[in-house]
Amino acid sequence: MMSSVLLSLLIIILNLLPHICTSEEDPDRHRHIYIVNFSGHPISVSWIHPVTRKREIQHDGPHLANGATLSRNSFKTHEFEITELPSTRTNLCLDGGIETCRNEYFTMDERKDQVVYVRAGFVLDHTVVKTSPKQMAEWIAAVTIIFQTALVLAWMKAGKKGKRTLKIKYRPPPPDRKKKEE
Repeated sequence: MMSSVLLSLLIIILNLLPHICTSEEDPDRHRHIYIVNFSGHPISVSWIHPVTRKREIQHDGPHLANGATLSRNSFKTHEFEITELPSTRTNLCLDGGIETCRNEYFTMDERKDQVVYVRAGFVLDHTVVKTSPKQMAEWIAAVTIIFQTALVLAWMKAGKKGKRTLKIKYRPPPPDRKKKEE
């Protein structure tokens, strides 16, 4: 009887230990992260446990699609791994002639609302949100609605011309060019 009570108590303590160690010792450690996939490929995002180094996938589906955004709460010093996934069509990771899938890592720092952009060439750009999380969410929702509306209109236009397929080409904005002063 006594051993089962002690065992139950030990299990409760062990389950609560990570929460006690992370949230009580420094309440200023809380951080928010947005991971935005602009790589042109599906990716996988994993949190790395600080003690066991075990990876825990952070997205709900099988991957984070190109153009998708993942939003998570975390703590400073937490480390994440981003893995490039192979194409579903070719089963290869091809970007610039590289056939091997790549991994990149980033660590949460002191900044409150952080953004990690996964860009073409599998380059990570770790920066900070210059707007509030609510404004960011509203902006993402607005852009999504605009994009969906444009797709529907293009699809309807293609349907009037008797076409069954719709081709969409993404053209990134040109880089900022400063005017040369003469």
